[in-house]
Amino acid sequence: MNVFRLCIIVLLYSLSFALGAAEMEFLNLDKERIIGEKYYQAYTNNFEENGFMDIKLILDNREYTLKKVDCHAERGRFSWTPPDTIPENSYGYFYYEITIGEELFTGETGKMKFGNF
Repeated sequence: MNVFRLCIIVLLYSLSFALGAAEMEFLNLDKERIIGEKYYQAYTNNFEENGFMDIKLILDNREYTLKKVDCHAERGRFSWTPPDTIPENSYGYFYYEITIGEELFTGETGKMKFGNF
């Protein structure tokens, strides 16, 4: 009986933590990106307050630190340019760290394709 209670407590705790989890979505990542061209990347989230976001572009074995930008509650966008040193026909994704007050949220996006299309 005690094991059953423990399992129920762990399950309820896990569900309550998951339901309150931060959500961040970057829009239109399925489009091919031209190397060296400027983009405005839109995003949505479920944050109640503004914060700051550090963004990195991760390729196979390369990492590009893009910049620190304001992260607006609910939705926003930032500008960025794929660096000229990205290899043709490579794939990469964003890794982000968002700081809101004392809290830190991290995540990554789906993959994008880069080239000179």
